[in-house]
Amino acid sequence: MIEQFRFYLRHSYNDLRVNGQRTIFALLCIAAGVAAIVSLQTVGVMLEDTLTTNLQESNRSDIRITAGGFVDEEEDDEAEDGEADAAVEQPDEAVDENTILETSGDGTTYISPLGYSRFQQWLTDESGYGQYVETFTYQQSITGFTGLSLSIPDKSTFASFTWPMIIDATAYPLYGEVRDQTGESLAEVMQDPTDIVLSENLADTLEAGIGDEVTISGGRQPFIVRGIVDSDTEGGMDENFIATLTGFYYLDVSAVDAELIQGIDPGAQTVFIKLNDTIAMQDMAEDIEARYPFLNVRTTEDLQEQNEQISDVLNDLVIIMGLISLLIGGIGIVNTMLVMVSRRTTEIAVLKTVGLEAEQITTLFLVEAVLMGIVGSIAGILLGWVAAYLLQGFAEQFVAQPLTFRISLSPAINGLIVGIVVTTVFGFLPTLAAGQVRPSLVLRPSDNVVPRAGLLRSFVALLFVIVITSLVAQALTGDLLSSRALRTTGRMVGLFLGSLMGLGMVVGGFLAFWQRQPLAVRAGRWAVYIAGFALAGYVFGDLIPAVLILFGAFVGAAILYMILMAMIWSLGGGDWSEMWLWKLPPSKRKMPWVFVHVAVRLPVWFFNVLLYIITFPLWLIGRLMQRLRIVDLKVALRSMLSTKNRGASTLLALGVGVFTLSLITMLARTIDDAFGQLLERDTGGNVIIFATGGESSAESFDKVTAKLDELQAEDIVIDYAALAQYNAELVSVRDVSTCTTPESGEPQCA
Repeated sequence: MIEQFRFYLRHSYNDLRVNGQRTIFALLCIAAGVAAIVSLQTVGVMLEDTLTTNLQESNRSDIRITAGGFVDEEEDDEAEDGEADAAVEQPDEAVDENTILETSGDGTTYISPLGYSRFQQWLTDESGYGQYVETFTYQQSITGFTGLSLSIPDKSTFASFTWPMIIDATAYPLYGEVRDQTGESLAEVMQDPTDIVLSENLADTLEAGIGDEVTISGGRQPFIVRGIVDSDTEGGMDENFIATLTGFYYLDVSAVDAELIQGIDPGAQTVFIKLNDTIAMQDMAEDIEARYPFLNVRTTEDLQEQNEQISDVLNDLVIIMGLISLLIGGIGIVNTMLVMVSRRTTEIAVLKTVGLEAEQITTLFLVEAVLMGIVGSIAGILLGWVAAYLLQGFAEQFVAQPLTFRISLSPAINGLIVGIVVTTVFGFLPTLAAGQVRPSLVLRPSDNVVPRAGLLRSFVALLFVIVITSLVAQALTGDLLSSRALRTTGRMVGLFLGSLMGLGMVVGGFLAFWQRQPLAVRAGRWAVYIAGFALAGYVFGDLIPAVLILFGAFVGAAILYMILMAMIWSLGGGDWSEMWLWKLPPSKRKMPWVFVHVAVRLPVWFFNVLLYIITFPLWLIGRLMQRLRIVDLKVALRSMLSTKNRGASTLLALGVGVFTLSLITMLARTIDDAFGQLLERDTGGNVIIFATGGESSAESFDKVTAKLDELQAEDIVIDYAALAQYNAELVSVRDVSTCTTPESGEPQCA
């Protein structure tokens, strides 16, 4: 046994070395599929590490509280209509919303300074959780479009939409540190109310440097750039996600207190709470929600749950891409093994003449497949790590957070196992045909036609491939296919495949050792055998629902393969009548066999009609090209016709690859559309215009609205909303209760 195994290894190694070009091509197919799995799973591990760790830094606190935000008029009316119901649902200790919140003229709801003081007093002195609270801080609310645009007049640069972060530089953030590119913290660089710190992408847009004077929309005087921070400093899958895309800047709340920005009322949009002990964090959050139901409360546990959901979605995407890569690699492996077998038919015949059996020939080629799987998988793991390192930057832009690259063993082990198993399984069908080469082929060395393994034998082998591949796919998908409907369908598919495998084993002669038994005994054993396979398939479909996907993929690939082969056959000038599948044999063309065969074969014939309809234009083109007196064209068409099977498999692999690229493109377009909808929802539209310029704001505003009216009349602009800000100065106050209005003239007041 050991000597035989050594012979297999030595012979396989020599064959792979001699056929270097084909071996390299096969290794590339394997390495590409494994690299896709390893790289995507490695990126998934990095995303999971980032999204599920350092939650306090991501949340900037243990408990994060935000006001209601922008209030739509229709939603406000609905809220007023349901005040009675809400009052019933709210607990007795719920406080009045108006004692905490205020609403600006543009509908922005924020926590007033008095409300912030009341909330802080309740939490530290009255709630019973004061012993757990370490410190507070908040982020200033922004009213309207004040502070959203920045410019540097000296450089004529302008940023139309930015994200203001007005915070207490001495306390923010409560967890982690925000440092500029020189390593200094916000508290160190922001000493005066006029100091400002820009994000790197915003600084690039403005071409800003340290010491430049920046003008803020609504600002009463210029601000001086004191620092530049990384663009992903405020990254996260929350409301600050837009900040990493558009750019943001830090201002200290002292700028609002000093009234350096007009149109901003002092107040908090977000409150950050740091605890010295998180044991009572969830109870505290629930009590805050009960007392202040109009506030949004998020703890680190809530953030973890949210990020885990995001991580699960990303992992599902990784699984889908890995399965597609698996299919592409499998098709390439089958094609390569078919070529290797067809090129070595004479060698196989010689091995049979010296005493090797068909099973030994099949084992020999399987050993070659395993060796290629090991080498290709190792190469794929290395390529996967390199690809994951290159994809790190794109993934960081997607989640707007820095990712830490690390080599995880789990993706590497999965890639190694998947690569070896898939190579062996997909290489099984071609190697099965290699065992059917006859020794007499030695006398006809020019005949390289690979014999067929037999319909039933190939069918059973194909079912075996589906079963093994389903196990691999199930290991990749995990709980992705755990729904009840999929499991029920998987059971039915497993029952169907198990019955077919049992029937194929019986009809295909795999149980020939039972031929000496009486017919009744054989029939009983056959029934038990088929029923046992059906039951095993039912259980397999319940435990491994991935068999549903693999069965559908193989059926779809088979249909597409037949269509592609028919197209090649038609274009190559083949006889159209030979495309008719499953012809009725002459012995069965008598009654009642005709009705039986027609009923069974009607679906196949219907598929034939569809093939004729699809390939008829190509058949006409092929006939016309055959009449052209171009020798090279005729030789190419005949060569294409003689290798139609290989050509169809190559086109199938190409089609799956193009489908994968299209899927990635559609996914990127979907993400882009989602970002666009998110921006439209948060900003109220997909275009924002700031009426600024050398002329008065009123004149600029009138010109902009007039132009928008023209565009709306031309159906270029669907709709627009204009927000104007006015500054008023209180001159005098009158007591209107003492005023009298005569029949004519001005009101007279005491």
